[in-house]
Amino acid sequence: MTGGESFWVASTEDSNYPRVEQDVDASVAVVGAGITGLTTALLLQQAGVRVVVLEAKPTIGRGVTGATTGKVTAGQGTAYSRLEERRGAEATATYAASQSAAVDRVVALAGEHDIDCDLERVTHYVFAESDRERPQLEREAEAAVRAGLPLELVDAPDVPFPAVAALGLPDQVQFHARKYLLGLAQAVVRAGGLIYQEARVAEIDDGSPRRIRLGGGTITAEHVVLATHVPFALRGSFFARVEARAAYAVAVPVPEGTLGDAWINVGSPTRSLRTTPLDEGRRLLILVGEGHVVGRDDDPRARYDTLESYLDLYVTDTDVEYRWSTQDQYPADGLPYIGRVGGREDGFFVATGFAGWGLSNGTLAGMLISDAILGRENDWAQLYDPRRSSALRAPVAFAGQNLAVARQLIGGKLRERPDSLAAIEPGEAGVVEVDGTKAAVHRAGDGRVTAVSAACTHMGCDVVWNPAEETWDCPCHGSRFAVDGAVLEGPAVKPLAPVELGSPTGAA
Repeated sequence: MTGGESFWVASTEDSNYPRVEQDVDASVAVVGAGITGLTTALLLQQAGVRVVVLEAKPTIGRGVTGATTGKVTAGQGTAYSRLEERRGAEATATYAASQSAAVDRVVALAGEHDIDCDLERVTHYVFAESDRERPQLEREAEAAVRAGLPLELVDAPDVPFPAVAALGLPDQVQFHARKYLLGLAQAVVRAGGLIYQEARVAEIDDGSPRRIRLGGGTITAEHVVLATHVPFALRGSFFARVEARAAYAVAVPVPEGTLGDAWINVGSPTRSLRTTPLDEGRRLLILVGEGHVVGRDDDPRARYDTLESYLDLYVTDTDVEYRWSTQDQYPADGLPYIGRVGGREDGFFVATGFAGWGLSNGTLAGMLISDAILGRENDWAQLYDPRRSSALRAPVAFAGQNLAVARQLIGGKLRERPDSLAAIEPGEAGVVEVDGTKAAVHRAGDGRVTAVSAACTHMGCDVVWNPAEETWDCPCHGSRFAVDGAVLEGPAVKPLAPVELGSPTGAA
């Protein structure tokens, strides 16, 4: 069983912004039109700063933001107990205040710009599924309350799944993720900003001002914001400071009232649930979970089956209508990396490592980066600074771990891969050796064969086939490619090169 478009994408029209066809001068170039990029662009443009947004895809909202659960909340699993243990009470309180402010900023922007995005204020619950998990929930409650969050511990909540207790945070937000993005984009343009689609950035010149060379022209800007989920630039080694994890979503129509508010379990594997409005008195119940490191799962299709089985236990007489996957970056030291990469005068900014809470952290990133560019002091900036000492120690350990696991995984898959091109059945794929080169080969249902290089264009790791999404995934740093080699997810920016099939000799 394979995934497809998210409900957010399937229920909205594509955007229609132009391609770059001439040279453009701006104060700030924002690379990426997800929630981070568009929030940053809007806040800056409203302050009178000339901004250009560059989106690699042919439409806005088909990236990570368009595949999210659509929750915007400061209640984030066991984030506060973990953070307090690592960084102390003061840092935890700063995190709580900044995340809460991001939730409020989403509501403010939606209202200010009349963005019709099915926005609802809800209580977000973290729940324990058994008495064994209750102490974990209680520790989170204590840490979160010390951090200043108005939480309530509820026994035996009335929900259609196992929950012995839940920790509720009121006045959180859920919305239609892509409608919100499209609304932000329209607001950016109304404020005087420029947005370009099919503008994939592969390289940014250093210097002042910086120059971004695209096929149809050059973008010149004093500041560059990489809002690309994971920064593709080697500078700062951010690809080695995060771990790319995939998760899966299934969605079913349910009667109104089936599930109130928004929920996530305290244990593992993750079960994150919410509903969103449909028509005729129905709502769509969305379940997300079954996460794993990108490229390191033998059969991701089973993840969908597991989620559907979970729903079947508690929701009857309905069929799954949507299945999709998403991808998140998890930081090595537990906190997002948001801000300036170099010294005080450096105009290069990044935002990554949102650990599954991208809607609040992406909004917060827009707030922090716009403040930095505008020269405003922000009391939260230091906590998220990419140059913090714990962040600078992360790359060596994380990169070594990623490469070691990837080598072990790929080595194991050698024994499972087809021993010849002929062994690849219609609808299947594998890596074979072609004249001494490893080729990622896919045979379509009609027998048509597509072959591309198996070496990820980021740092050369061998890609592996993902049958659930029908993509080539890199187990080292999470890049993903389409069957024809096109880049779907960074940090890679160049496609897998085509390979001429001469004489396939065996398994890679």
